[in-house]
Amino acid sequence: MDKRIHNLIMLAVFITMIIPMATRCAGGRLAEPDERATETGDRAGEPDELITEADAIAVVEILSTDYTATASDGPMYAEAKVLKVLKGNISTWRKLRFGETGWWSPTYKEGERRIVFLSRVTSKDYYESEWHTTHTGSVDFFFVEDSLESISQVSLSDFLKEIQDASNTSPKIEFSVTQKDATTRMLSIKVINDSNQAFWLNPSRIAASFDANQIRYSCEINWGDDKENTWIKIEPTSSISGLIHLRDEELREVNGIEVMLSHLSACFPYRCWTGFESANVSLED
Repeated sequence: MDKRIHNLIMLAVFITMIIPMATRCAGGRLAEPDERATETGDRAGEPDELITEADAIAVVEILSTDYTATASDGPMYAEAKVLKVLKGNISTWRKLRFGETGWWSPTYKEGERRIVFLSRVTSKDYYESEWHTTHTGSVDFFFVEDSLESISQVSLSDFLKEIQDASNTSPKIEFSVTQKDATTRMLSIKVINDSNQAFWLNPSRIAASFDANQIRYSCEINWGDDKENTWIKIEPTSSISGLIHLRDEELREVNGIEVMLSHLSACFPYRCWTGFESANVSLED
């Protein structure tokens, strides 16, 4: 299969995933804030299936990335040092190079410590590496540095089940306009745990976007310096707050928007929430 045929197939798969999501978004519950493909359940399947279907599972440290390719012309690659092998024929402490299709917007960065699920490449017509990621789409799996010894297939399975359980209940999202000037509006955002169990998330890895005038805009959330790239435990009834700046030029003749959030990351051994949520914001004076 050459690259053009592969890309056409990937486009067809992408479209079939986006259409059901658009229907769900119209109901006001779930939304797709970026170009990563589907909800956690659609991406990863049952936890044991993700482990079973992978030819190899490795705990790694990312050494370098190659993002010169784009979604339309090929995969992106990462090179990693293997810290521990949970499954498959991979050598520990050796360098591992693997690919991931650009359609899923990979986010690997140098120095990150990840858990990767891999399939062996059977044809070099598309991937120019021995391995590529197994899970279609991207929950990014991290791990706490001092948890390396405790990571096994059994504990990984338990971890994935905890993620699935936490993601069955979405947090409550609240927005309010806190400031407006000649060119911008400032939104206050609050993510509230209204369930009866604590969950973890990394505010720096929450993506936000909204539609206005038939254009999708992404927006950054300022959570404060103390939450930068930090995993935070949200107890029941607790919350975290941040600020979003919106430019008025993006909001011409718009009375309200639906802001859509995604958190597509999890960190072993924490019970992390992964998924999508949205809330409506009135922009009327």
